[in-house]
Amino acid sequence: MPTTLPLLATGSSGSTAKVCVWKEFAAGAEPICQEMPAGHTGAVTGLSWVPGAGSGNGLGLASAAADGKVVLCDGAGSLQASFAPFGGEPVQAVLAAQPKGQASPLLITGSANNTCLKLWDSTGTKCLHTLTFAAPGTSSMASPELFRATVDLDPYSDFVLLANTVTAGSGDSFAVFTLHINTEGDVPCFDFLCEFGVVYPVLSCVVQRDCTVITPH
Repeated sequence: MPTTLPLLATGSSGSTAKVCVWKEFAAGAEPICQEMPAGHTGAVTGLSWVPGAGSGNGLGLASAAADGKVVLCDGAGSLQASFAPFGGEPVQAVLAAQPKGQASPLLITGSANNTCLKLWDSTGTKCLHTLTFAAPGTSSMASPELFRATVDLDPYSDFVLLANTVTAGSGDSFAVFTLHINTEGDVPCFDFLCEFGVVYPVLSCVVQRDCTVITPH
């Protein structure tokens, strides 16, 4: 039986950066490329599938770029929303989450080095919560020399994984943070964070939920 890949999203760099969705993968055949109307003018830095975003196959795509924009397109290739989460400053990451009980997806955006995370409604119209990582002993945003993080989540989970790739000193450990999204109140928000140390820096990560099914005998 041939192996198929349902969908693949890619983003390019340059002043006319493209966001494309590739589909209909099959052995011996060329996949079909669908270019999304993202209109980015800087390198694409983040991509995330968005459940239930508009028409088409029910799976939208959010893209973040160095031009400071986050763009949301639906599965049919139509533009749904475009916003600048950090006032035009470069966006490092975009993630979509729809925890259990949440009627519509939530968007999470990360600033340069992911020193600031913002939680948004499904279209980026309303910022629900802002979390800023500050350098020790200061109230300002952490210096890039002290904080440079990679971030990921499972789209149907209520936890975000954030890993710092630098340390404040040679004797310190690298930090990994687990950030919880609370959707039980009137307004979704980040409500608690757990930190633990690791020996080596986490340069990239992918979150996968535990789908193990135990069948009784």
